Amino acid sequence: MPQPSKSTLTILAGLFLLNPAHSLAGPYPPAAGQQGSTAIHKDDPSIQSWATAWQNVSYGPNVQNPWKTPELALGKAIGNPFDVVVLGDRGSITLQFDGSIRDGPGFDFAVFENSFNDTFLELAYVEVSSDGSNFFRFPSRSLTPSPVPTYGAVDPTNIDGLAGKYRGGYGTPFDLATLPSHPNLDKQNIRFVRIVDVCGDGNDLDSTSAPIYDPHPTTGSGGFDLDAIAVMNGTPSPIWKFFRLPDQPTDVEYRSPQFAILPGGRFIFAQGRYLSPPYSRFRIQRAWNDASTDPTSVSTNFDPSFLTLRNETIALLGAGGWSASPLYEFNPSNIANTTFINRSSALQNYAGLWWKNPSPGGSQGWLIAGTNGTNNSHSVTFLSTDGSTQKLIINNISTYSSGIATDSAGNLYVATYELSEPSDLVYRFTANQIQTAISSSTPLTLSNGQFLHDFVSSSSLAVDPYGRIWAAGWKLDNSIEIYDPSINASTIISPAPSPLTNAANTTYQISTFVKDNKSYIAYLIRDAFDNSLQIYYGFAEVEKIFVPNPRSNWRSYHFGSNATNPALESSLWGDLADPDSDSIPNLLEYSLGTNPQSPNSQPVHPFATSNSTVGIQFQFDPRIVNIRLDIEKSETLEPNSWQVIATKPANNHSFLPNNDVNPSISQTSSGLLQSVTISEPFPPSSSRRFYRIRATVQ
Repeated sequence: MPQPSKSTLTILAGLFLLNPAHSLAGPYPPAAGQQGSTAIHKDDPSIQSWATAWQNVSYGPNVQNPWKTPELALGKAIGNPFDVVVLGDRGSITLQFDGSIRDGPGFDFAVFENSFNDTFLELAYVEVSSDGSNFFRFPSRSLTPSPVPTYGAVDPTNIDGLAGKYRGGYGTPFDLATLPSHPNLDKQNIRFVRIVDVCGDGNDLDSTSAPIYDPHPTTGSGGFDLDAIAVMNGTPSPIWKFFRLPDQPTDVEYRSPQFAILPGGRFIFAQGRYLSPPYSRFRIQRAWNDASTDPTSVSTNFDPSFLTLRNETIALLGAGGWSASPLYEFNPSNIANTTFINRSSALQNYAGLWWKNPSPGGSQGWLIAGTNGTNNSHSVTFLSTDGSTQKLIINNISTYSSGIATDSAGNLYVATYELSEPSDLVYRFTANQIQTAISSSTPLTLSNGQFLHDFVSSSSLAVDPYGRIWAAGWKLDNSIEIYDPSINASTIISPAPSPLTNAANTTYQISTFVKDNKSYIAYLIRDAFDNSLQIYYGFAEVEKIFVPNPRSNWRSYHFGSNATNPALESSLWGDLADPDSDSIPNLLEYSLGTNPQSPNSQPVHPFATSNSTVGIQFQFDPRIVNIRLDIEKSETLEPNSWQVIATKPANNHSFLPNNDVNPSISQTSSGLLQSVTISEPFPPSSSRRFYRIRATVQ
């Protein structure tokens, strides 16, 4: 008998008491932690994201250089009084966001200062903009009656509409609905927030033209101390970010630029061989996430076949060509003044990378791929850092050259290439195998490696921190393939732009890198046959790219051969089976990314906050396919009392709100899973709230 296609998990939200009486000195909300306060804690579950970039900082008087650190205003609020940028008297700074801020239910964003108590409050105006040119200031009120001395006190109940109202670790919230409408203000697409220090001497005025007083004068670290800006109602940024680079030059013999990522996230790419001096040229990204590049010419001439980095000051470039050619080591951080050192002229160099055996005492050096094996076959050669040792370590891989990559464990991934199928097979060799080949007289062959996957095209390879293999090449037009060995599944994606103008066939070069503890996949895309001069650079967080995980794969992984035994469907592998007896059926274990054979007492967490907000937090697996997830609420548990408040449609990675309820939804990456917080105001008339998740096969 077929099983039902729905499974439901009910979570009790608990009992909450609201609105006890409280007294205020002024008419506005009190300090953090007091009843009626609107302060947003830095760990509040309603926070979806944080500012990611800054621009146009202008420091006022009374701030010393050690405090001029705008980068400390990016990311999550720390609550550390030293982890701030100090603006000085009437100084200002503009922060940007991945995605945008929108006018949603309740407060939309919050500004965090670093005050050490509830009354030493340094204040600032808050302005927002959709286009970066037209800024609109929030209305503000200050009822502080007289000047405040340097270490004096400001009553937060006398302050409204100004940042800095709450102590460190707590943000002052702002609601875009309080701003008047204007043709140049799109409240659903706020991309810039500007903070302007209030000097505090009474010369800066609130919206009613009343003087604003805060502690004054202050020196050394005077003015507003910005810790962070949090987004509660936001629209996510596109997964892929890209920008067009300067068109490829016409006076180049071969248009095959190669690129690498510098520490800090900037890219560098090489172009050559030019038909007239100066010969070969580099371009370096001016700043992270900036389309601008700085060109540099060098006297060395090359047709780059690969570019790879050992660290910020040591890089290796293959000079390219159809036969052996130089391998140049140079300093990528100072190209104009570097010396290009030829480490070897005896190797054909199609691909190359820096390799290190992480085991104690392990070897390290360059691995060079090209037709250097016996019978001129594609092979991998170890080249010591100084070029003195050159040794064939993997022989007879394939007739033609293809991509290689390594992971953090020192494992090496090698792709084959033949004109007949199967052609683009990828094999993995362990770090110990590579080490043994370096030390012995006998090179490895494909039979020594572990076969992983047959790709469409694999002339360019990369491996991300989760062991997924990314592959691209001219046979995979305008696409990149990702293979996940842990679930034995692959998918093909097409990052923007798609396609290049007038391009007959597009090809990607790919690489992975880490910035600020986040892992990224990056690419250059160009016309494989030079019909178009356009070239684009793009990147995305690897955690936001998903390889679908079919239920058949999931069942096989957890239950092995038993997953095909009909007699065990109801007790072991079926959708409603619960083999670990934790009251979570398999369909929900699959959807939430939990282990069906290891009890999980609470994969979904109800919560309530001090500002009368309730909701649930949970993780789900975005790799699931054909599963719809509905989040439902009830106040009575009666069968007909449940209301859907948010839904993740099948084959979609995002939860969407029910517009009749309009809850706040925060969704962030947590490894390969997604962490979700769904919250809503808790009405004073209610005493309890229940939530459940319904998974439906579609």
